[in-house]
Amino acid sequence: MKAVARALALLPPLLFAATLAGAQPSSQTLWKVVDKNGKVTYYDKEPPAGTEGTVTRIEMNLEANRAAAPKAPAKGDAAKPSASGTKRAAAEADLAKAEARLDAARKALAEGSAQTDADTQWMGNVKGGARPAPTEEYKARVSRLQAAVKAAEADVERARKAVRQAGVD
Repeated sequence: MKAVARALALLPPLLFAATLAGAQPSSQTLWKVVDKNGKVTYYDKEPPAGTEGTVTRIEMNLEANRAAAPKAPAKGDAAKPSASGTKRAAAEADLAKAEARLDAARKALAEGSAQTDADTQWMGNVKGGARPAPTEEYKARVSRLQAAVKAAEADVERARKAVRQAGVD
């Protein structure tokens, strides 16, 4: 393992020296030696003549893993968003509007469900006692506000799904 580390440690200085000399190598040769016990040793030069085991020559192409940098867009192209970017931006804007409507519906429900004296009717019983009960108008108002919250929650969920779908496209 130490020989592997030494061989790999020698590789950058060798490449640097070749770069300073003005000729950057396009390949590097290593030798892999596997002895009778299975121990693997790497050499950056041809192994000595008396080396026992299987010797394998390895040619490494140093240009193989180079990727070309993407070209920058032209000045006019930078201002134009892609079709998928436009679709996602529109979906995110719709989501923001749906979330605002949901917040407004929840606030209206909180404010509208507070029961006032006008929303209370007194119910009497045979023995002369009376108890407060909500009016039908109050029940209908709270029911409408709850339905508005449920509809706004459904709109938010649809908008979230549209944002996820726009991100996939």
